[in-house]
Amino acid sequence: MKRFHLKSDQRLTIVIVIMGFMLSGLSAWHAEKKARRTDYQRFLTLSERINGEISRRIRQFEYGLRGTRSLFAASEQVTRASFTAMVQDRNLDKEFHGALGLGFIRYVPKDEVEEFLQKTRADGDPDFAIHPPVGDVNCYVIEYIIPEDVNRVAIGYNMASEECRRDAAERAMRTGEAALTAPLTLLQREDEGSGFIMYYPVYEKGKSQATEEDRRRHIIGWTYMPLIAREILDGVSQQAEEQLDFEVFHGRVAARERLIYDDDGHLLKTSDHVLTREDYAQRLFHLQKNVSIGGETWTIACSTNDNFRGEARTDVAFSLIGGASVTLLLAGIIRSISRSNERAHELAEKITSELATTAKKAEMLAMVATRSTNAVVICDKARKITWVNEGFTRVTGYEFDEVIGKKPGEILQSELSDPRTIEEIRRHCDEGTAYQCEILNRTKLGRDYWVRCDIIPLMNAQQEITGFMSIQLDVTERRRADELLKEQVERTELALAAGE
Repeated sequence: MKRFHLKSDQRLTIVIVIMGFMLSGLSAWHAEKKARRTDYQRFLTLSERINGEISRRIRQFEYGLRGTRSLFAASEQVTRASFTAMVQDRNLDKEFHGALGLGFIRYVPKDEVEEFLQKTRADGDPDFAIHPPVGDVNCYVIEYIIPEDVNRVAIGYNMASEECRRDAAERAMRTGEAALTAPLTLLQREDEGSGFIMYYPVYEKGKSQATEEDRRRHIIGWTYMPLIAREILDGVSQQAEEQLDFEVFHGRVAARERLIYDDDGHLLKTSDHVLTREDYAQRLFHLQKNVSIGGETWTIACSTNDNFRGEARTDVAFSLIGGASVTLLLAGIIRSISRSNERAHELAEKITSELATTAKKAEMLAMVATRSTNAVVICDKARKITWVNEGFTRVTGYEFDEVIGKKPGEILQSELSDPRTIEEIRRHCDEGTAYQCEILNRTKLGRDYWVRCDIIPLMNAQQEITGFMSIQLDVTERRRADELLKEQVERTELALAAGE
């Protein structure tokens, strides 16, 4: 039998084809892995926005209760009329969406119940009564709540008669801080599902609050708000551009029986009590985080939904299709023009370089395509700008040619920018780690504005840093709203204190 022998150039061509396909597959795998890391980093960023927005909304109620407490510090005696006038001066639905009202709970020692009833009935509510019936215990009685029409059933209710309400009130009394109850059913909205009550303690004017014993001795009551979970949490997903779903659970464990809120309702479609991986099987990423809310622990579970915009897989397709095509082309060139191993080696190096350059361009185009609505800045390893998108020009006023070769801090930061934040940015860039912050920048025309800045290191196939990408979201309006709320609370406290 005649043996078949391959010539040296044929053997070389076969080796090149095999190696080319292997390298293309490896490059595609690496590109997919890198894209998934980028997707996960984006998911983490959006999850933090969800967590931050939930905390911010709850803090609004605490600010409102603290401001209301100032009325008692500034007045010798608070009457039904003065309390009502103060609350009616505020737009409750706009400032505290999700709260059914704003009220005051009076601490009534058991031997002063009758005296309290006489004073309260003489203060504009002749039919006032405590319910359920008073036993031989101290009472925590809802004396006022505005608006009265939708909250009438709660007026006179003794919070000390029910463990969940009593525990949170006493926690607030002991600590001097705002306290939230565990989930409960509100008297005013028995068909609304999970509700809560937030308390803020009020102490005798001018008395010491230095120790827990002082606070117990001098407590006179609590400002409070009854809250509806659904109304508080609706719309939170807009902070994540509606690309994430989230659930809120009471406690440190995400159990179905502890569910407070389900943004898209997918956990409500099954009756199993124990959550499993199958409940999130269709979600690309899923993360749970414990947060402290008014002394209670909540678990916030975030997961991607169908709107989640992942990193474009341009590099993956290019590595597979482009790499295979170039490999075959290289093999043909080698067979037709060269029989030497040296020539084949030179051509392989050339095409590999071309692949790397083209892949880098594809990577840049993929990132731009997915983030074109925000300001995007790409810098080289020395942190000098190599590219900006139209969103950057729209926000800052600087044109492309004005910023190329400059460092972002040179043109955007001002004397008002926080030096600690600037130092943190430098440190993370030195370490080659991703970093998120909020910083005050200045436009070309001199307007100061706040941005949420996500800085992500860019790496090559050898995991070497080649530069940095910064995605900047203008959060000036959100910051301004937070400041206005704080200023309003402070003005209220100062005005009431001036009346002493």
